[in-house]
Amino acid sequence: MLKFSIDTKSESKPYPHFWERCIFGGHASLALRDDWRKHLKICHDELGFQFVSMHGVLNDETGIYRVIDGQKQLSFYNLDNIFDFIVGIGMKPLLCLSFTPSDMASGKKTVLPYQANITPPKNMSDWGDLVKRQIGHFQVRYGKAEVRSWLFEVWHEPNTEKFWAGTKEEYFQLYAETSRTIKKIDEEIKIGGPGTAAGDWITDFLEFAHREKVMVDFISTHQFPINTVPNQNLNLEFLMAAAKRDALKNMTTKAKEEALGLPVFITGWNCTPGSRDIHHDEMYMPAFIIKTIADQQGLADVYAFRSMTDIFDEDGFPTNPFHGGSGLLNIYGIPKPAFHAFDFLNQLEGQQIAVKREHPTKVEVLALKSESKIQLLIYHHDVPFSPMKEEIITVGISGLTGFKDAWLKRIDETHGNPRKRWLDMGSPRYLSHDEIRMIIVETAIQTEPVELLPEGDLYKLEISIPPHGVAFIEINL
Repeated sequence: MLKFSIDTKSESKPYPHFWERCIFGGHASLALRDDWRKHLKICHDELGFQFVSMHGVLNDETGIYRVIDGQKQLSFYNLDNIFDFIVGIGMKPLLCLSFTPSDMASGKKTVLPYQANITPPKNMSDWGDLVKRQIGHFQVRYGKAEVRSWLFEVWHEPNTEKFWAGTKEEYFQLYAETSRTIKKIDEEIKIGGPGTAAGDWITDFLEFAHREKVMVDFISTHQFPINTVPNQNLNLEFLMAAAKRDALKNMTTKAKEEALGLPVFITGWNCTPGSRDIHHDEMYMPAFIIKTIADQQGLADVYAFRSMTDIFDEDGFPTNPFHGGSGLLNIYGIPKPAFHAFDFLNQLEGQQIAVKREHPTKVEVLALKSESKIQLLIYHHDVPFSPMKEEIITVGISGLTGFKDAWLKRIDETHGNPRKRWLDMGSPRYLSHDEIRMIIVETAIQTEPVELLPEGDLYKLEISIPPHGVAFIEINL
């Protein structure tokens, strides 16, 4: 039995919801889809996300830039359609300015099904002019104050061959052109980089910016416990097992040290990259998500989960309802276990109080208190292949003179598990509207009472928690 103790009268500290500042949405043209929009609104309304990050804003598919008969032609129609929606539901964009429009590019190298051109612009002044016109258009349409509240990031993982065909120095010049252009328009617009994978280039990037007097408002990077380009031939589970349990905390700690006081924006993170990893659909995710976010307090200023939805086509558009997509919602809008983890996190309110435990354990407890309630978030996490078993835990709560009631919600193999329900149905490749509604209803998170027993000057509760399980307890005062 694992024993924890909490003194509700102990000193407390704020618990900001930094993870809700942003969520990754994919490449920009996906935001023209009605199903993508419905999923974003759900994540905003129910999970509290404030920004949505998108790359591919300058892709050919948005129709922003073409050269016809030697004449440059700009069209902001599709981007207006996208940002009208995002602003209209009360959210804001984090624009990753990428990739190079084909008619501006120095080469023909492209990636992904939507043929994103990853070569540097052949003329930096043309790139700067496009950025200038784009920002100017946004200011006219949405107002200067609104655009100041948006965030701009330059490129997507330029330290990888997959997404940048230029050199590090060419990326720095691209960033400099972009930053100087934006700051000439309005110094209060926030821009950052280098947007690299695995925290790479931060020190060199800041040394360049200092030397060349280029403005940087925040440092951005992406992180996964395994640093590899997605490859279906790799055994992701073995790579995950080789990573340490606190790998992402260590990455952010390093990035914060190298950022030299600038805000640290993790603009993409998950247990693995790519969108064909079955862990994304399974019970591995909730405890991993909660453990990771609990470890990031005080380190990251923005911590954008990748991704908002399985409406994501970089590995080809999926048809299987549960194919290992990285989203919180599957292609039909069914909440996955990861969604429920963010729902529990969103419900946290008040100040954090310390939790003491007798011995190191893979089960951890996060405790918060407010004037009306005490909340406990209990999670049981470790990397694949690590020995784990169901644990019985007791929590002793002191300083509690009384309470109205207490209840419990769970995420585990038998609670909030839509993939299991789909497998029980025979794994149909396509779902009818009735089947979608049935899965959502039958796998919705249920509330049950939990017993707190007086023991001297304490109240004690006892619950079991399986491997990778999560329990959320709320005590109403």
